[in-house]
Amino acid sequence: MSSKITINGRTIVVEGAASSISVVGNKVTIGGKVIAEDLSGVVQIRWEGPLASLTCDSEITCGDVQGDVHAGNSVNCKNVKGSVHAENCVDCGDVGGSVHAENCVYRK
Repeated sequence: MSSKITINGRTIVVEGAASSISVVGNKVTIGGKVIAEDLSGVVQIRWEGPLASLTCDSEITCGDVQGDVHAGNSVNCKNVKGSVHAENCVDCGDVGGSVHAENCVYRK
């Protein structure tokens, strides 16, 4: 199985199951492997395929997530099978684990 990640218009095919995606600082890692770095300004990322877990030091907008979501700002997503942690607000569907938000929680 493969998935695709598009970072600022550049598409990379990811073979196999991606255990986790991390967007922290100026780096994007998938399963611990750096796939993009030295990013600056507004970084736009689009993921196509099943999403295991996601960590980002800014805001996250995503579809369904099979694991956990951790954001340095707000989280706006569909259903999350794991837990959700946001430094600002959480707006999501069903959550299988816990939800922690510093400011507000909305449920779809």
